[in-house]
Amino acid sequence: MTDPADWKPLSPAFMAALRRYDQASRARVLQAQNRDIVTDPLYHYTSREGLIGIITTQQIWFTHYRYLNDDHEIRFGMNVANALLAKVGCELPKAKIFCDMVVDLFSEKNLDSVFDFYISSFSRHGDNPHLWKNYACDGRGFAIGMAPRLFSIEADRPSQKSDKMHFVSPVRYGEPASDDLYQPAIRSAARIVAETAGRKPQAMIDINRGLPFFREMANRLISTELILHSLTVKGLDWSPENEVRLFILGEKINLKPYVTTRNRGSEIVPFIKGRIPVHRADSISEIVIGPAAPADAEDFACSLIAPFHSDPRSIIRRSTIAYPAP
Repeated sequence: MTDPADWKPLSPAFMAALRRYDQASRARVLQAQNRDIVTDPLYHYTSREGLIGIITTQQIWFTHYRYLNDDHEIRFGMNVANALLAKVGCELPKAKIFCDMVVDLFSEKNLDSVFDFYISSFSRHGDNPHLWKNYACDGRGFAIGMAPRLFSIEADRPSQKSDKMHFVSPVRYGEPASDDLYQPAIRSAARIVAETAGRKPQAMIDINRGLPFFREMANRLISTELILHSLTVKGLDWSPENEVRLFILGEKINLKPYVTTRNRGSEIVPFIKGRIPVHRADSISEIVIGPAAPADAEDFACSLIAPFHSDPRSIIRRSTIAYPAP
């Protein structure tokens, strides 16, 4: 590998190739946003104290991805992406060095040195035994159903800024579904690289011209699509959650002013507070009482929303699922 200090400026042909990728990437991201628009209420499972916090402060917390329940968070997607990159590199010999470079760069260590990712989790399920057990105090908590409009990027949450980007996406489960998600981005970038290398063989002979092009294309592929996909794919074991994620990503240095911490047992957990205007009319579609919640849970939930809801009882119900006693 050469010294990056010796790399030469990108030629017009290489710049044109990068623009081709950028255009295709923007189209894919826009298509995904349109496809993943939230049209039904989403549910956040929480404790009694969590429900108080969400409703009284009109905030939802985005937790650093390393402190979520899945200890393979992001790694599962990276493994799928890197396997596909190896395959595509074999299929397109002119793009093999590029694909190998992406595999080398696309690692937790490299990402964690620059970026941070914070996630808030919701589910399409409003009454699910797996979710009651794992996220709502073993059935004693609540599931707050929130209106679809709250999950629009244009909704009243912190605006989209280059230092603090918000996204909404459903989670895909298992390798086949994850592979399908990565395929368009990886194949698009590799194909553009291969076609450019085929048209400009003389430029590619000079390693100090070819490598900076590969590196810039790799950086764009990783930052615009691979990171996002890796935050929204998980193993099949997690499929009962039917999760939809809100997440914030940005460079560490830019996110730092927004980050605070809380204690969770012996851990200090970083998180970001996000505004979610639940006091507005129809923002809360319903509150589901856990199947093992105490008898006063309905009255408790009513007391929280009565100040801004004209008929709180109408949107409160108790879980109907069979559930073990706490």
